[in-house]
Amino acid sequence: MSLEMDFRTLGLPPGSDWEDVKSAFRRLARTYHPDVAGPEHSRRFAEITRAYMSLKESIQAPSVGVPSRPVERPRTSRGRRGTSGTPWWDPGRFVGRLQRLWRSGRASFARRRPAEDTQRSPARDRFVEEALDRAEMHFRQILGRRVAAREEALRASLKRRLESRHPGVVLLALDELARSPDPGYARKALVEHLNRERPDPESLRRVLSLFPGADPEGGLARALSRWGGAYAPSEALSVIRWLRGRVTGASTGGERREWLRPFLTNSSPEVAASALQNWPAGTGLPDVSDLIRLFRQEDAALWVALLRLIRREGVSPWMLPHLERLSRTHPAAPVRVWAAAIVRDRAVG
Repeated sequence: MSLEMDFRTLGLPPGSDWEDVKSAFRRLARTYHPDVAGPEHSRRFAEITRAYMSLKESIQAPSVGVPSRPVERPRTSRGRRGTSGTPWWDPGRFVGRLQRLWRSGRASFARRRPAEDTQRSPARDRFVEEALDRAEMHFRQILGRRVAAREEALRASLKRRLESRHPGVVLLALDELARSPDPGYARKALVEHLNRERPDPESLRRVLSLFPGADPEGGLARALSRWGGAYAPSEALSVIRWLRGRVTGASTGGERREWLRPFLTNSSPEVAASALQNWPAGTGLPDVSDLIRLFRQEDAALWVALLRLIRREGVSPWMLPHLERLSRTHPAAPVRVWAAAIVRDRAVG
């Protein structure tokens, strides 16, 4: 009854010969081995092994000199990944297989060789372990070079897409840059793109939304602000609002001054007034050329922002005649009040 159960465990009819038992065991072992099917099939594999060992003791195996019938192993179509989801080229999996083969071979060698030969096994074990370590290190170096080459190819492809004239391609490249695992490379590639050409309105909105605060070195702020004089009013005001979050950041006042200076040349008085309102304290007035251009403007809001900045940073002697004329003749009352206050403070000082 026990042998009949063992035959059924291996999927064989009672009375099968020894070659059928070996073939059935090998077929089932390839299917239910824990390294292949997973640890949840360990109990099933143990039952198959127990039945095989029991039949091996009960059935007369072929003699040593008689050649046994060769068993054709079915070919299986295995993918590039194992059942555990680990890539076929994973170094840990590769070296793990070598180690399992070495342990099984070492155990078989110890059973077959005399005791005096097995006394040298510790030194042999150390030699093999060192060889496996060297193989794993070499394998990792090869994979590292392949990964680096693949990343370089992806970066080249991304750079070509950023240089595309099609807005949709540029937007897709910007989305991929935002998901890049290397923030430093993403910022560098984006800065190179912005330094090369002015972004279109949609690309500019995407940049400001995808990179709200990832600019520790200020490169992205410099690249965006260099087009301050060429932006449309709505675009320029969006960039100034984006830069406002960095006014109190780690950047110096001189750097923030350089970010805002291009916006003073914008044709919109509203943009120039916004740049003056966000001008960093303690950095002095804009350059004389920028001040002369601003003095020619007639917009009241721009004049109020400029006069507040002059009173905060200090007035130059060449400005006093212009300020005295403004305090008497400008049609806007806020402009006259601010100009008169600056002239009065200068006279008192």
